[in-house]
Amino acid sequence: MLFVGQFYPAPATGLYLKGGLGLGRNQVDFDDGFGVGDTGFAGLVGAGWELRLGPRWYLNPAVDVVEQRYTGRGGEGYRERVVNFGVGVLFQAGR
Repeated sequence: MLFVGQFYPAPATGLYLKGGLGLGRNQVDFDDGFGVGDTGFAGLVGAGWELRLGPRWYLNPAVDVVEQRYTGRGGEGYRERVVNFGVGVLFQAGR
C-alpha cells in the first residue's frame, strides 16, 4: 500500500514525476497451509509521459522503482527492489 503523489514540471509536455511512501508485504504460502512473511516500509520513485492520442485519449508509458525494507525474523534486515515498466491508455472525462 503506497501513497503516491505526481508532479508535472512542464505540463505542456505531458512528462510527470512521482514519489510515494507506504507499507510493503512479502509472503510465501506453502501447499501444506503453512506460510511465512514480513511487513516493512516501502518507497517509490517513478516517471511517466502522457502522449495525446485524441481529444481525451492518452498513451501513458511509465517506469517505477519500488524498494521495500524488512526486518527478518532473526533480526537481520533485508530489502527488495522492483522495477516496473508499463504502458497504459488514459481517458480523461470532464470538459
